[in-house]
Amino acid sequence: MKMYGRVAAGNGSDPNDRHYSRKLEAEIKRMRPEDLDRLLRDEDGDDDTEDA
Repeated sequence: MKMYGRVAAGNGSDPNDRHYSRKLEAEIKRMRPEDLDRLLRDEDGDDDTEDA
């Protein structure tokens, strides 16, 4: 367990105390798989980007 556990931040906060939003969870579940994939890959969907 220790090998895979998160290390404490050192400032007294619990490393597992993350904010969790049921509203966001519901919104993500309603998303199309393609849109979720694009979001997770940090692709904004704009086709106007140019490779210099």
